[in-house]
Amino acid sequence: LKKSDTKNPCKLDVTVEWTNKHEICIGRCQLPEQTHYGDPAVANKVQLFIQINPNVKELKSFMADVRTEFLSNKESRKHFIGPIVIYLKTELAESQEKFLLEKTTMEERTDAYNLVEKKDLNQLTSGIGPHKDTVLSVLCAQKNPKNPGQTFAQIYAVIQRLINHPEKKVKETIYRSNNNQISAFEI
Repeated sequence: LKKSDTKNPCKLDVTVEWTNKHEICIGRCQLPEQTHYGDPAVANKVQLFIQINPNVKELKSFMADVRTEFLSNKESRKHFIGPIVIYLKTELAESQEKFLLEKTTMEERTDAYNLVEKKDLNQLTSGIGPHKDTVLSVLCAQKNPKNPGQTFAQIYAVIQRLINHPEKKVKETIYRSNNNQISAFEI
């Protein structure tokens, strides 16, 4: 977005490549001086829009980290994004709840429910590791789990515990983004 037009995205001159069937890589790119950064509180971020399918006009958006480099005179600076790798989900179910229930047994769900209920709420909602991922994000990030039924059951149990909590703040942790601005459902 430009400062003069904060409604219509403008095109960036940047290399975008499909690295495989499920990943897009956006190269390093200097941002134009007229770039609109939005809220001053997040001046180190910029909203990017990407058209995944050239035949469909729909744009997907996400927040990207902005790196600032100071020139030799220390007063002038340039802003850059990238490189960025976007992982696209390969399977979108009509209902993720239905999908999780179909892929798990009652025994797996019961075991997962008992495990999750023993956890302190803070363990489920706070960020862990260098990217400050939630437990839900860590579970969703497992690409080829040793026991998929167990993993899916734990995902279901964590979501149920958080979504049924009376506090809105706790419910919202389901969609919380990590330091890379990626939520559990985008992993």
